[in-house]
Amino acid sequence: MPRITNFENKNLVTKLRAMAGLLVPLILGTFRDSQTLDVAMSSRAFGAPVKRTFLLESRLSAVDYIIW
Repeated sequence: MPRITNFENKNLVTKLRAMAGLLVPLILGTFRDSQTLDVAMSSRAFGAPVKRTFLLESRLSAVDYIIW
């Protein structure tokens, strides 16, 4: 159920309580998502000090053809 609040004609305390009800789930969801992102980045070695390697395609030489 969406939380819809009308902030007009309300005093400051009522507005703050209504906003807390909206912001607390938002902040907690952000923490949960950041933990998920942390695990995903760690599993892929994000920020590793080693330089990334790339696949180099090797070619067969004449000796390789003779042996093979």
